[in-house]
Amino acid sequence: MERTLVLIKPDAFKRGLVGEIISRFERVGLTLEGMKILNATIEMVEKHYPDDKNWIRSVGKKTIDTYEKYNLNIIEDLGTNDALKIGQLVRKWLIQHLTS
Repeated sequence: MERTLVLIKPDAFKRGLVGEIISRFERVGLTLEGMKILNATIEMVEKHYPDDKNWIRSVGKKTIDTYEKYNLNIIEDLGTNDALKIGQLVRKWLIQHLTS
């Protein structure tokens, strides 16, 4: 049996969307086996977003691809076009967002 971890971000709690999110899973026939509500620590989130250079570089590359797709200036916005550096920035922002 396949299992999936679902993380509901802090802004969904603030906006009162948790019940609707869970209902959507149930409406499509998925079963909720357990639930734990907690405030994620930096350590927990760092484990979720690996400090692996290949993963970080792929995140940076996806960001670069998105900027190119929409004809945006990545250097102007992020100060670099290096995939590894951009991936590190994105990882940092994700960790900050989930722990704020």
